[in-house]
Amino acid sequence: MRCNKDIRIRAMERGVYFWQIASWLCMTPESFSRLMRTELDEDDKKRVFWAIEQAAWEKEEWRKNRG
Repeated sequence: MRCNKDIRIRAMERGVYFWQIASWLCMTPESFSRLMRTELDEDDKKRVFWAIEQAAWEKEEWRKNRG
């Protein structure tokens, strides 16, 4: 079973890539991928879920303003 399955599912549902999440967490995509290899504690998961929502909001705003 893959670690952090709930995070992976939420990112897929929201249409957000790991590199976008990493950007909101001020990490490199490689560092974020390594972080995801082990199960995160609740505080870290909250930060990642926040980053997912921020990245999804940013994506939606970009689409709205694009026309």
